[in-house]
Amino acid sequence: MPTTLTPYLGFNGNTREAFAFYAQALCARIDAMLTFDDLGGGITRYTARARHWTTADREAHEKMGFHEGWGQCTSQLAELAALL
Repeated sequence: MPTTLTPYLGFNGNTREAFAFYAQALCARIDAMLTFDDLGGGITRYTARARHWTTADREAHEKMGFHEGWGQCTSQLAELAALL
């Protein structure tokens, strides 16, 4: 029976290096990476990267509206953060 592991990992400044290490060590693939960069002055840059393993996967996600969906999530997150 196949086993799926969906970890949510947090690192302090070396996320990309850590993800590369774990992907190799676990013979795994990274499907998405979310990063948050402190730009100072209470401003955070949020970046979401989807990693598609085939052109067909990428095109299917584009047709489903994933770009618009991520944009909507980002807007909602900004609205929520403004309330804090």
